[in-house]
Amino acid sequence: MPFKEDCIECFGHTDFYKIFGIEKTSTDVEIKKAYRKLAFLWHPDRFTAKDPSTAKKTGEGEILSDEHIKTVTKKFQVISRVYQILSTKDSRDEYDTSGTFGEDDAGDMDWKEYWRNMFPEITEDQINSYMNEYLGSAQEITDVKNAYETCKGDFNKMYEYIIGLNPDTEERIKQIVWHLISKEEVKVFPKFLKDDGAAIEKRRRKFEREAAEAEKIVEKRRQKPNADEDLVNAILKNNKKREAAMDEFMKKYIEPKKKSRRNGRAPE
Repeated sequence: MPFKEDCIECFGHTDFYKIFGIEKTSTDVEIKKAYRKLAFLWHPDRFTAKDPSTAKKTGEGEILSDEHIKTVTKKFQVISRVYQILSTKDSRDEYDTSGTFGEDDAGDMDWKEYWRNMFPEITEDQINSYMNEYLGSAQEITDVKNAYETCKGDFNKMYEYIIGLNPDTEERIKQIVWHLISKEEVKVFPKFLKDDGAAIEKRRRKFEREAAEAEKIVEKRRQKPNADEDLVNAILKNNKKREAAMDEFMKKYIEPKKKSRRNGRAPE
């Protein structure tokens, strides 16, 4: 599939700057910062756990269907490819001038290795610490607002934009939306109002069905000699603690040591 079609499938358009949430006049530093945030948010390794039995017993994991795993992986690949284009002067100039770029063999590139070569390894404890701070933060509210407006209030589509959104967390996310509506920061979309109990139950059944199917796949993979490797991208570890990546996290754990600085959390 041509790369631009991948962009449309994952993000609904082919505007690289819009995908990164930046302006066409953005600096190299701003482009890299946007890439770090998005790539971390959709990095496939954030959706993995090596021991499904432990995850189930402790409540530390939820199983993703193969379909969702493919979606996460493709988004990560698109984000990395966009960064490769925008971070190279010649390819960025070509894209800015004509909207085109070289369709080379980048599809065969190991984008996870590309990420690892650029940024240090992130530990689970680091993620947990900052994800706990993320819940209820100004950044989370901004992320929900953007997803709500992008999807025009369609919660079925918002599942693709908000990591951690599931039948058990829907009500909390909806309360955030109602808060934004009450402050007139967003308008009321018809699809949001029509999202009734039947729609919620339908999503729950689909979620549970896909989880059951994925669990069967996981159990089969566990019987293989290289089970740990085969489980990569099969399980989502505690969505509630990994819903998005904050800039503060990036500055502390991913910014080069020489530039370590903390500007605090997003303004209220």
